[in-house]
Amino acid sequence: MMLRSVTERVKLERILRGINEGDWNPNWLVIGHEDLCGDPIFVDLSHSTLPVFTAAHGQDRWDKELLASTFGGFVLALNEVDRISKNRRNPVELKRNPLSPGEKETLLRQIAAMTESSNLEFGRAGSKFERRNMEVAAVTTKQTTP
Repeated sequence: MMLRSVTERVKLERILRGINEGDWNPNWLVIGHEDLCGDPIFVDLSHSTLPVFTAAHGQDRWDKELLASTFGGFVLALNEVDRISKNRRNPVELKRNPLSPGEKETLLRQIAAMTESSNLEFGRAGSKFERRNMEVAAVTTKQTTP
């Protein structure tokens, strides 16, 4: 995930916003984008917990998908991904030190708890959170993309 400067976020939001259903909601604030597909990662400012979402771009509409029920939980999950990424920051390191199935399952359970996701499938291989954050951080082994 790449965090954007305030100027970049404002420019991106101006391009994305509209007034019809499926258009960009003016209460959504882009905080970054995922590196794999370029989809925006944003918080919904209309909720006090600042839930974090993503939405696929290029679909002629914005259908948000929850990444974390709170911004704080999202940050905790990213910190945990960063922690387990140590000595796995590039393909050579990852090959030398891959995540074991047990480590991966433990991490996914932690992410589910931190993001308050009631669906553990959301954190399994191919899920948005894992694919968009862990793979970018070079944490997981080969993933299957949809």
